[in-house]
Amino acid sequence: MDIKRALIIKIVLLFAFNSLAFAEDRGIVLFSEALSLYKTLTEEPSKAEKVDIWDTIARAFYSVYISYPNSPKAPNALFLSAKMYEEMGERFKSKEYFDKSIDYSKEFVSKFPKNNLADDAQIRAARLTERYSKTDAYIEYQTAIEFFPYGDMTHIAKNKIAELSPFKPDDDTAPFESVEVFRGLERVYSHPVEAKPNPDRVRILWEGASRKSSYSGVIWEGVVRVQGRTIGGVEKIRFDSPRSRIFDVIERGLKFYSVACGYR
Repeated sequence: MDIKRALIIKIVLLFAFNSLAFAEDRGIVLFSEALSLYKTLTEEPSKAEKVDIWDTIARAFYSVYISYPNSPKAPNALFLSAKMYEEMGERFKSKEYFDKSIDYSKEFVSKFPKNNLADDAQIRAARLTERYSKTDAYIEYQTAIEFFPYGDMTHIAKNKIAELSPFKPDDDTAPFESVEVFRGLERVYSHPVEAKPNPDRVRILWEGASRKSSYSGVIWEGVVRVQGRTIGGVEKIRFDSPRSRIFDVIERGLKFYSVACGYR
C-alpha cells in the first residue's frame, strides 16, 4: 500500500470511527489527529513532496472547523489549514494555493476577530496579497492596524505601510452608480443608484480586480465607518453568492465581503 493511500485511509477512519470521540470533544480528537499527521508530513521528506498528501491534511483541518464550529479547536483548525495552503503555495509554486490561504485567513478574521491569532491571519492575508498587488496589500496592512491596534503584529503592519506608501490607493474613487447584469451581450438587469443627495443614506465605493482565469468573479471587500451619525440599517443589493456577507455591524461601522460576477 503506497503512502498516499495509507494516509487517506487513516484520515477516513479517523473521521468515521475514532472511539475516543465518545469520551471527549470530537473536534478536539480529530484536530489532534490531523495535527499529528501534519507534523509527520513535515518530518518525512518522502511525504513532503506529495501535493495530494498536503491537500488531504489541509482539508482535514478545514473539515474540523466546518463540522465542529463550536469546538475549542475550530479556530486553530482553520488557522492551520490556511497556513498549510500558504506552505503549499511556496513549495509547489501555486497561486491557487496562495489564493486559498488568503481566503481562509480572511475567513478566520471574520469568524474569530477576538482570537489572539486574528491579527496573524490578517498579516498573512496581507503578505500573500502583496505578491500580486501592492495597493491591495497596503489596504490589508492598514486593516491590520485599524482592527488590531494592540496586537503583536501592529509593528509589522506599520513598517509595511511605510514601505508601500507609494502604492497607497487614491481617495478620489469614481462613485458607484448602478448594478448591471448581462447574459452574453444582452443586459438582463439594471438597478440605478439614486444620485440625488440624501443625508440619511451612504453610497459605498467599491474596489477590486478580476482574476484572469476561467472564473471571472470579482471580490469586493471593505470597511464602512460612520462619524457624527449611527447606522440604522443595512440593505443589500444582489448579494447572491453564499460567500457574500455584511458582518461586524455596529452603530459606527461595518465590514462587507462580496463575491460578484459581471457587476459594476
